[in-house]
Amino acid sequence: MKAKYFVWKSFLIVLVFCPVFVSAATLSLEDVIKDFEKVYGRKPTNTELNYWKGRRSDKKDNQAMLGAMYYDKAKKAQPSSSKSTGTSIVSMVPDAFKQVFNRAPNKEEKAWWVARASCGNFKKYNDMLVSMKYHKANNVTKGTGGKEQFCAPKTSSTSTKVSVNSGLGISGNAKGPIVKIGIWLSKKTVDVTSEGQFAIQTSEGKKVFKAGSVIKVSYSNGRYFARGTNFKGDYDGPVKFIPIGGSILKVANYSDVGASGTNYNRFRGNIIVQRNSENNGLWAINELRAEEYVKGLAETSDNAPEAFRRALAVAARTYVLNHNTLGGRQPHNGFDITNTPNDQWYRGYNYELLIPGFAAAVKTTVGQVLTYEGKLIASLYFSGSDGRTRSAKEVWHTSKFPYLSGKPDPYGGKTLRGHGVGMSGDGAVNYARKEGWDYKKILNYYYTGIKLERGY
Repeated sequence: MKAKYFVWKSFLIVLVFCPVFVSAATLSLEDVIKDFEKVYGRKPTNTELNYWKGRRSDKKDNQAMLGAMYYDKAKKAQPSSSKSTGTSIVSMVPDAFKQVFNRAPNKEEKAWWVARASCGNFKKYNDMLVSMKYHKANNVTKGTGGKEQFCAPKTSSTSTKVSVNSGLGISGNAKGPIVKIGIWLSKKTVDVTSEGQFAIQTSEGKKVFKAGSVIKVSYSNGRYFARGTNFKGDYDGPVKFIPIGGSILKVANYSDVGASGTNYNRFRGNIIVQRNSENNGLWAINELRAEEYVKGLAETSDNAPEAFRRALAVAARTYVLNHNTLGGRQPHNGFDITNTPNDQWYRGYNYELLIPGFAAAVKTTVGQVLTYEGKLIASLYFSGSDGRTRSAKEVWHTSKFPYLSGKPDPYGGKTLRGHGVGMSGDGAVNYARKEGWDYKKILNYYYTGIKLERGY
C-alpha cells in the first residue's frame, strides 16, 4: 500500500545536547612543535613557530591545534575551490565548527560532522562550512543519522548502465509487460470515446468507430450491452476498447478534476469494461504496457530534483510489476492495482502531458527495477517521515520484507505522512537537493540489500 507523495518540504531534526568544556591548560612549546611536525612533516621555522605559539591562546588542546594546522596547510596548498582529501577534512571539523558556531563542538556534534566528513560527503573544506552554515540558519548544530546513512553505497551519476536480468519473467517487450489498472467503478454505465478512431475488440474481430463517437456500456442479466449512434452490440464477456492509429481513449463520464481544471480521464492503451466481483457495478480498467503506465503517475511534479524523479520511476515500476507477476491485488476484478494512493496515484495521459520531466525520467530508467535475492521487491514509499522510516516488521508485524528496514531520515519532515515504510518522499527529495545523491544512492539507502537491474 502507498501514500501519495506530492508536497515537498525540507526539515532538520533539532537535537538537545549538553556542552562539553575543554581544559584551559595552555599547550607547551614542545606540544606545538610536535603537532607541527605531524602535520607538515618537518620542523617549523622561527617565524612559523612564533605564529603557532601565538595561537595557543585560542587552541587549548592538541586536537584544536592540529585542526587549525591541517586547515592552514590545505588552504596554502590549493585554491578554496579545489578538492581536499577526506582525511584532512576530518581533521578540520573542530576548526570549521568554531568558525561557524563561535565555539568548540561538543562530543556528539563533533562525532556527527566527523562521520559525514569521513564518508566523503564534502569534497572540500568550503563544502563543510556551507553545510554548517545551513544548519546554523535552521537553529541546529547537527542533524540525525550516522555512518550507515552518510556512507550509503556510492554510485556514478553519469552512468546509468544497468545489466539485464531476463530471469525476472518480465522481458519480451521494450515497453514492459501489460498491466491492468482499476480506474473507476461505475454504478451504471462506462462511456468511452476518443478524439481519434477507436474500436471494440472481440474474438470475432473489431468494430471501428469514428473520432468523437461515444459508446456506452451497461450490464444486465449476465450480458454486456454497448450502445452508440447507429450501433448496438451485445456481449457475453467484458468489452474491450482499443485505440487506432495512436489515438488516446477517454472515459467520458469519469471525473477526476485537478486544481488546474483538467479532467484526468484520458489513458494510453486499452479500456476494458468489466462487471465487479460483487455484481453491483462496472469497472473501467486501463490495460497498457508498464512503461506507458508509469509515465502517467501523479506521485510527483517537475519541481522535484531529477534524481528523485528517477528513483520514483524505478520504485513505481517495480511496485506495479511485483503485483503483476504475483497475479495482481484484485484478480477477482480483473486488474493488478488501482489508480488510487492505496496503490499508486495514477492520472494517465493528461497528467503525463502536465509533467513531461517525469515522463523523461521514466524514459532514462526504462526497464529498471529493484530486486532482492533474485525477485522483484514490494517497493513501498510514502510522503514524509518524522525523522525516521519504519520497518515492515514494526508496522505490519511481518518478517517477509527484510529489505524494508527502518532508517534515519533527517530530511523527511516533522510529522509522519503515510505508513512510513520504504522510501520517504521528502527525505529522498532533500538527499538529492541538499546532499547531491543520485537516484541509485537514494534507492540503495531506503531499500536495504537490493539490486538495481533491468527486467527488459
